[in-house]
Amino acid sequence: MQDHAAALRPRAIAVGGTLSIVGLLGLLPGRAGAFDPVTFLAWLALWAPVAGLVLGASGARFVPAGISVGGVWGFALVLSDANSERDLAGPLWALLVVVGFFGAGQGLGALLRRRCGARAPDVAGPAGALLLVGLLLTGLCVQGGLSEAGPSWGADDPSHPPGRSPRQRFARVALELSPVVLVLESAGWDVTHAHPSIYRLSGVEWLERRPYRGMLAGPAALVVGCALAGLLGRRSRRQPGEAFPADL
Repeated sequence: MQDHAAALRPRAIAVGGTLSIVGLLGLLPGRAGAFDPVTFLAWLALWAPVAGLVLGASGARFVPAGISVGGVWGFALVLSDANSERDLAGPLWALLVVVGFFGAGQGLGALLRRRCGARAPDVAGPAGALLLVGLLLTGLCVQGGLSEAGPSWGADDPSHPPGRSPRQRFARVALELSPVVLVLESAGWDVTHAHPSIYRLSGVEWLERRPYRGMLAGPAALVVGCALAGLLGRRSRRQPGEAFPADL
């Protein structure tokens, strides 16, 4: 067991390093320039649960492997926020949400490893599904306005009471469930009004809602993510005769 665990450590380090580097791709030059903290956090919101799933499926524990990956991203976030024109009010609160996403993904990855038994887990499908869900939840809350010439999803429908049309309800749910919205609003970035050209079409600014508060959302997401990593990780621990132990 100890020999096998020792053999897995270099692999876990390599996987963790690769996932950290992919997360840092959010610092590449984009529409807002290089090292933009808003773009970086938006990418981490989508990538963190996927990275956690891949690392968990590799056999690594949330502590210390997951915390190490989060530490790399946190250091990069502090540097980008300090040197960017777009100053965030609470980047560390957003980082807690990102780490929570990572922990939840790692717990799912550990559970996947356990269910695969003697077979090496194939994470391509689950990882792609997680990324697709995040993209859909982020895109659907604005896609309604961008995909039709008539009233957007957030606008009132004359055939329904104000604010209660099915389209408005769907846009509201998609907005609330979007990982990008949760992370950026936790950082103090007003997502609804930061991109007028998009949200004017989507109409989500017409929906009655309050933005997430980082001081509440950050710790809550971290606790939930760590709990999932711990509970699902316990279920994935090695049983006698298994070929792929999850403990490192």
